[in-house]
Amino acid sequence: MSFAAFVTGSVVGGSLVFGSLSYHFLRTGDGVELIPKGSPSFAETYLDIRQFTPSDWAGHKTVAAAVVAAKKESIFGPPPPPPATSAPPSLQTPPSTARQFGAWSALPNR
Repeated sequence: MSFAAFVTGSVVGGSLVFGSLSYHFLRTGDGVELIPKGSPSFAETYLDIRQFTPSDWAGHKTVAAAVVAAKKESIFGPPPPPPATSAPPSLQTPPSTARQFGAWSALPNR
């Protein structure tokens, strides 16, 4: 083995170690995103997040925090739709009226 091969291998190996300590490599539907890590570690270096759900993100809080810090929230996907209401707001019973009807339901049946 020549000295040049040793130096090349050392540079490539050192670069890979530096990259894995410094970045999260996230596989998304659009490709691979590099997100800077908050602190150097080998934990969670590569994650395939194409099928992640909110509960998956809850299990990877450090990665989620790094995504927010990098201002790449679009990685999380579109926001969930608002919950459906049973009736439009114009047809819902106001709280004061509901209390009045609730008092009537306590009357004995005839």
